[in-house]
Amino acid sequence: MVMYHGAVVDIHSVMTQLERSEKSRTAVEAKLKSIQQDMGDLRANFDTTETNSQKMAHELTELKRRLHEQQKSSEALQANSKCYYDLLSKSKVSLSSLVSDMTTALEEKPVKIVKQELNGEK
Repeated sequence: MVMYHGAVVDIHSVMTQLERSEKSRTAVEAKLKSIQQDMGDLRANFDTTETNSQKMAHELTELKRRLHEQQKSSEALQANSKCYYDLLSKSKVSLSSLVSDMTTALEEKPVKIVKQELNGEK
């Protein structure tokens, strides 16, 4: 024990408190370093995530553009397909009519020829 500014001070008690304070300060510094390292890791992860997000946004924009082009192409192909189908349908009707007329004409011609032969005409 020591007398200091008119008060009795227990040196052993003060030294014990100083040691505890030093241990606490060391523990706090270690925890601060750990937290700072965690913050650095989080920043790096955030930057990586941000970069990936930007890449994905760019890729999404590109895919939307390609999808829009495919839709336009599909619409054009459908229009062409409908046009060809309509033309084929018209051709079918015309050809069916022509075949029908030819069949009728061929069926009538032999009858006329047979009648002409029976009548002695050629």
